[in-house]
Amino acid sequence: MALSVYVVLLLGVLLVPDGGVPSTSVGWVAGVAEAIGTPQWFLESTRFEFVCNVLILVPATFLGSIVWRAPTWTMWTAAGLTFSTTIELVQALFEPGRSGSVVDVLANTLGALIGALVVTLGRSVLHQRAASGRATSVSP
Repeated sequence: MALSVYVVLLLGVLLVPDGGVPSTSVGWVAGVAEAIGTPQWFLESTRFEFVCNVLILVPATFLGSIVWRAPTWTMWTAAGLTFSTTIELVQALFEPGRSGSVVDVLANTLGALIGALVVTLGRSVLHQRAASGRATSVSP
């Protein structure tokens, strides 16, 4: 359910014909980051927008990796690349107030990778702990 809600909200923000909503969102997040003491060098607009574009797909692949176990982190990364490329093409070709960006595709793909890797690494750690717990609990 959370994944569905997130994807719908994500599509709403990414496909709005006017670039004002994403820009306002990044500006709001930057304001919050500044208020909590984030260094100014990090808040430089191009750098901060890149980080926001990375973070925007992390929850999607994180939640997707939890819901669907079969796809690997590489498959989730490829899905993120495909999704992001499609969004950027739609923005460039069909939304006059928007423009597509290769940098956004790269940032979104990195976010997809991070979200999937967090779940993959978490499962690996849990599996290793469970395996070591079984190995040490063998009674004589």
